[in-house]
Amino acid sequence: MAKKNQISAIEGEKVILVLNTRQGPGKFEGEGAIGEYMYEQSMAGACDDDIQDEGFGIYDLILLEKPVVVVEDRKLVKGEPAYWTAGGAILFHRESGFVDVTYYDTKKEAQDAWNKLMSDYEAYIEEFEDEEY
Repeated sequence: MAKKNQISAIEGEKVILVLNTRQGPGKFEGEGAIGEYMYEQSMAGACDDDIQDEGFGIYDLILLEKPVVVVEDRKLVKGEPAYWTAGGAILFHRESGFVDVTYYDTKKEAQDAWNKLMSDYEAYIEEFEDEEY
């Protein structure tokens, strides 16, 4: 049985997270283990905001209270960092079932990107409502 993703330490202002990656294709293909971890967090209710619209898309915003330092417990893919930090993420749930995750170094960067996405969504809603009338 594969080991679950786990928080291995909390050091001052950082959370150290050791992630275990299963091999093979699937919902998080191309995302590394952090994608699966962020998805688990969103399903557990850790989202700060979300968009649930079949036409526009399904998105989740996660702002991390403490920066997460990620160490993946596996052989590194060529060009992939041994560890990195994140302050937030936006998840996009594709109709195919795949999940794309965009990471931001700080909570502010994640919030700014979310505000832009919300602006795009509001414009989409206005355009959709104009077409109905």
